[in-house]
Amino acid sequence: MRLKADAPSKEVDTKISELLSNEQYFRICNECGERNPCGWMHSQLICQSWAERNHGVIY
Repeated sequence: MRLKADAPSKEVDTKISELLSNEQYFRICNECGERNPCGWMHSQLICQSWAERNHGVIY
């Protein structure tokens, strides 16, 4: 995704929101409710932090 250097801030905010809601890049942990990059998720539903904290996973 590319924006022109002089793109209006509203357009930038819209694109940021689109990226954050794209599950290809980010997911929301079902346990802590935080949005994380997909690489920080233990599974589709739980982030690595909560997998360690609550499920005995060691990274």
